[in-house]
Amino acid sequence: MTCIEQFVKDNAALLDELKYDEFYDKIFWEELPSYEVAEITAIIEKCEPDFLKNMTGIYPGMFYNYQGKTLTIPSSIQTIYSSAFEDTALESITIPASVEEVCEYAFVDCLHLKHLTIESSKTKFEHLALYEVSNLNVKFEGLKGEIDSELRELVLMFDGTITYKDGTVE
Repeated sequence: MTCIEQFVKDNAALLDELKYDEFYDKIFWEELPSYEVAEITAIIEKCEPDFLKNMTGIYPGMFYNYQGKTLTIPSSIQTIYSSAFEDTALESITIPASVEEVCEYAFVDCLHLKHLTIESSKTKFEHLALYEVSNLNVKFEGLKGEIDSELRELVLMFDGTITYKDGTVE
């Protein structure tokens, strides 16, 4: 039995009770490498494709090296943690209004990410949340003065564009 299989077996009760946040919190404190966390996510996703609907956060490493082109983030998610989407093949993603915070390096090395829609002006982006994501086209559902300053700075620093609700492009 691999260490991943053992970890999942040891914590199966949390999964049976759909306590995914608690399960991933335990993974975080066990300090498993990102590729192992991603393997666990793949196992869970096979058994329960809509498992994210039962969570409030997307934890470090959950979608490390994810090969899907798009991903729907459910409205239950409030936080996207550091390295949650590290080195993925994602091309497009929508951050729902429920997301309050996108932590630093959440999308680090997402070289294929070209389209990001942000549904709320209240979503806070930490410094370097989109580190090394270049030529990103951001559709922001608010007005120019409402955008998070960290997000604006990052997008423009890496040669991206921002389109605001009123059609203004920066």
